[in-house]
Amino acid sequence: MQDQDVQMFDFKAFIFRALSYWKWFVLALIIGVYIVYQQNIREEFPYTLDAKITVQDDKNPLFTSNTSLIFNYGGISGKVQEVLLNLKSREHHEKVVDSLDLYLSYLTQGRFYKTDMYGSVPFKFVGVDSAYQVLGHPIKIEFIDNNSFDLSYDFGEAETIATQNFETKEVKRLPISQPTFKKRYQVGEYIDLSFLKGSIEALEDTSVPKGKTYFIQYTSFNSAVSGFLRSYVVTNEERSPLLSVRLTNKNKAKIVDYLNTSIYILDRDQLEKKNQYAVNTINFIDKQLARVKGDLTKKADSLNDFKRDNKLYNLCLLYTSDAADERSS
Repeated sequence: MQDQDVQMFDFKAFIFRALSYWKWFVLALIIGVYIVYQQNIREEFPYTLDAKITVQDDKNPLFTSNTSLIFNYGGISGKVQEVLLNLKSREHHEKVVDSLDLYLSYLTQGRFYKTDMYGSVPFKFVGVDSAYQVLGHPIKIEFIDNNSFDLSYDFGEAETIATQNFETKEVKRLPISQPTFKKRYQVGEYIDLSFLKGSIEALEDTSVPKGKTYFIQYTSFNSAVSGFLRSYVVTNEERSPLLSVRLTNKNKAKIVDYLNTSIYILDRDQLEKKNQYAVNTINFIDKQLARVKGDLTKKADSLNDFKRDNKLYNLCLLYTSDAADERSS
């Protein structure tokens, strides 16, 4: 048997050799922690909340054992699919965004980015929906005290800006006469600019800290609706009347208001649809009764005309009490 060189792996020597590079490991760990820390402070993370909706198929009070005015189809599954489609429709989300004015954002300047302060600002901008409001440019609101503030903007070298009428949803560009602007206003005073019309109104039981700076910024209506539509998820387990609605956004208060308003508008639209259905049913019955009444009236008139033309009369025999006595005797 010949001798063979057998190379054995020296694990102990490998460990000591690796430990000799401990400085590089510590440096790599510090660099990694620093990168993760910078990402965390520079990036705004979103929140996700969900809500549950139970869909019930109500019985129609007009449907009895001997009255069949309504053709029921689909059962509970058909009702669930109807609600599911309504929640996913763009029309539904347009109503929610419009009712909450979610095309208007309230922001504060952080260290690296502007933070959405929806639900946390001590004031409200009451804009004129029929006016054209500037899109995509933040308007700076710097409070001097509780009753006055400086409004300013800087559009840079832009010659025109995009604006939108949130009543008609029309978008158009307006020329800029002043690329930079600053003026002091009182709380409640009407702001009358060519691309911004409205007033800053203080909320009840709130006070604005002196020197606090906010920004208001309009987003186009279609962009606001599309943003919520993309992050709005509706799911339904098969053969279940339970719907799960989930929304992701960077502001928790906005998620809560959006989900609650979405469910409220869904309930309101369903109630309006039921009421309209009942009104349509009553109108249908009234039309049928009016049609039958008209037919009977026409037939009665035709019969009377026939009798008159042919001199036919109904003869009624009247008996007096004496004649009745004589006949009885």
